[in-house]
Amino acid sequence: MFSTIRRFTSYLAAAIALARSRVVEVPTYHPQPQMVYTDFPLFKPFYVHMTTGPGHKSGRTPRGFTALISPSLTDPRTLAVQVSFCSNKDQFSKKQGRSYAAKAEQVTYNKRELPRILGGFASQCGVHNKDYAYILKYVV
Repeated sequence: MFSTIRRFTSYLAAAIALARSRVVEVPTYHPQPQMVYTDFPLFKPFYVHMTTGPGHKSGRTPRGFTALISPSLTDPRTLAVQVSFCSNKDQFSKKQGRSYAAKAEQVTYNKRELPRILGGFASQCGVHNKDYAYILKYVV
């Protein structure tokens, strides 16, 4: 009789232990932040400033631009570019151009397209033979 009680209590203890092990805690929902790739080296954001200097152009055409180039945090092959064109209202100041570029809308481009994009901005300012291939060494 004692062996039956002992066997029953051991079965009961095993059943309680099994029930406790099957209790599943429901995790609370925490929204995941946007995935950020950190396994590739990121470069520091930098500015590119180009101006044609004083000249006899109309006040409607830009004489220079300031571009803020920063890495894209979601894709290692792209980068974010923010551009502002210089104006005679701010005396073509590089400091003002940087503050406007920092507030401008971000556009994502492939890293290989960066010299062509900056060359297009320079051609809008009247400089057509400017080569920006040297920029690639800062983003690779």
